[in-house]
Amino acid sequence: MNGLYESFCILFVFPVIVSMGAGGKVTGKHSTAICKFLGDISYPIYITHYPLIYTYTAWVSKNNISMIEGLPYLILILISSIVLAYACLKLYDEPLRKRLTDRFLKRKSI
Repeated sequence: MNGLYESFCILFVFPVIVSMGAGGKVTGKHSTAICKFLGDISYPIYITHYPLIYTYTAWVSKNNISMIEGLPYLILILISSIVLAYACLKLYDEPLRKRLTDRFLKRKSI
Protein backbone atom coordinates (compact mmCIF):
# COMPACT_ATOMS: atom_id res chain seq x y z
CA MET A 1 0.00 0.00 0.00
CA ASN A 2 2.87 2.37 0.71
CA GLY A 3 4.08 2.07 -2.88
CA LEU A 4 0.63 2.93 -4.20
CA TYR A 5 0.40 5.91 -1.88
CA GLU A 6 3.82 7.21 -2.91
CA SER A 7 3.02 6.69 -6.60
CA PHE A 8 -0.24 8.60 -6.19
CA CYS A 9 1.56 11.48 -4.48
CA ILE A 10 4.29 11.64 -7.11
CA LEU A 11 1.93 11.41 -10.08
CA PHE A 12 -0.97 13.56 -8.85
CA VAL A 13 -0.44 15.48 -5.61
CA PHE A 14 3.00 16.97 -6.23
CA PRO A 15 2.17 18.27 -9.73
CA VAL A 16 -0.93 19.98 -8.32
CA ILE A 17 1.14 21.64 -5.58
CA VAL A 18 3.77 22.78 -8.09
CA SER A 19 1.14 24.16 -10.48
CA MET A 20 -0.52 26.09 -7.65
CA GLY A 21 2.81 27.68 -6.74
CA ALA A 22 3.81 28.37 -10.34
CA GLY A 23 0.65 30.36 -11.00
CA GLY A 24 0.95 32.55 -7.93
CA LYS A 25 2.02 36.19 -7.92
CA VAL A 26 3.97 37.69 -5.06
CA THR A 27 3.26 41.33 -4.32
CA GLY A 28 4.72 43.53 -1.68
CA LYS A 29 8.26 44.38 -0.77
CA HIS A 30 8.48 42.15 2.31
CA SER A 31 6.75 39.16 0.69
CA THR A 32 9.10 39.34 -2.27
CA ALA A 33 12.15 39.54 0.00
CA ILE A 34 11.00 36.56 2.06
CA CYS A 35 10.28 34.48 -1.04
CA LYS A 36 13.66 35.37 -2.55
CA PHE A 37 15.46 34.45 0.68
CA LEU A 38 13.65 31.12 0.94
CA GLY A 39 14.30 30.41 -2.73
CA ASP A 40 17.99 31.23 -2.34
CA ILE A 41 18.49 28.90 0.64
CA SER A 42 16.25 26.11 -0.67
CA TYR A 43 19.03 24.03 -2.23
CA PRO A 44 21.62 24.59 0.55
CA ILE A 45 19.03 23.72 3.21
CA TYR A 46 18.03 20.62 1.27
CA ILE A 47 21.65 19.47 1.25
CA THR A 48 22.68 20.44 4.79
CA HIS A 49 19.69 19.66 7.00
CA TYR A 50 19.95 15.87 6.83
CA PRO A 51 22.82 15.44 9.34
CA LEU A 52 21.06 17.71 11.82
CA ILE A 53 17.71 15.96 11.49
CA TYR A 54 19.21 12.48 11.73
CA THR A 55 21.29 13.44 14.78
CA TYR A 56 18.20 14.88 16.47
CA THR A 57 16.10 11.83 15.58
CA ALA A 58 18.76 9.45 16.93
CA TRP A 59 19.01 11.47 20.16
CA VAL A 60 15.24 11.46 20.65
CA SER A 61 15.00 7.74 19.91
CA LYS A 62 17.92 6.74 22.12
CA ASN A 63 16.82 8.81 25.13
CA ASN A 64 13.02 8.38 24.82
CA ILE A 65 12.51 12.14 24.69
CA SER A 66 8.90 13.35 24.67
CA MET A 67 7.65 15.95 22.22
CA ILE A 68 7.55 18.65 24.90
CA GLU A 69 11.09 17.89 26.09
CA GLY A 70 12.46 17.83 22.56
CA LEU A 71 10.66 20.94 21.28
CA PRO A 72 13.36 23.48 22.31
CA TYR A 73 15.99 21.37 20.57
CA LEU A 74 13.78 21.00 17.52
CA ILE A 75 13.50 24.80 17.28
CA LEU A 76 17.27 25.03 17.68
CA ILE A 77 17.71 22.52 14.84
CA LEU A 78 15.36 24.57 12.64
CA ILE A 79 17.26 27.80 13.27
CA SER A 80 20.62 26.04 12.89
CA SER A 81 19.53 24.57 9.56
CA ILE A 82 18.59 27.99 8.22
CA VAL A 83 21.82 29.61 9.46
CA LEU A 84 23.97 26.78 8.07
CA ALA A 85 22.18 26.93 4.72
CA TYR A 86 22.65 30.71 4.52
CA ALA A 87 26.34 30.36 5.39
CA CYS A 88 26.79 27.72 2.69
CA LEU A 89 24.97 29.95 0.21
CA LYS A 90 27.13 33.00 0.89
CA LEU A 91 30.49 31.30 1.49
CA TYR A 92 30.37 28.51 -1.09
CA ASP A 93 27.46 28.50 -3.54
CA GLU A 94 27.41 32.13 -4.69
CA PRO A 95 31.22 32.56 -4.97
CA LEU A 96 31.54 29.28 -6.89
CA ARG A 97 28.72 30.20 -9.27
CA LYS A 98 30.29 33.61 -9.88
CA ARG A 99 33.67 32.07 -10.57
CA LEU A 100 32.20 29.49 -12.97
CA THR A 101 30.09 32.15 -14.71
CA ASP A 102 33.12 34.41 -15.15
CA ARG A 103 35.17 31.53 -16.47
CA PHE A 104 32.74 29.84 -18.85
CA LEU A 105 29.90 32.20 -19.76
CA LYS A 106 31.42 35.64 -20.16
CA ARG A 107 33.27 36.52 -23.34
CA LYS A 108 36.79 37.76 -22.97
CA SER A 109 37.44 41.12 -24.53
CA ILE A 110 40.18 41.09 -27.17
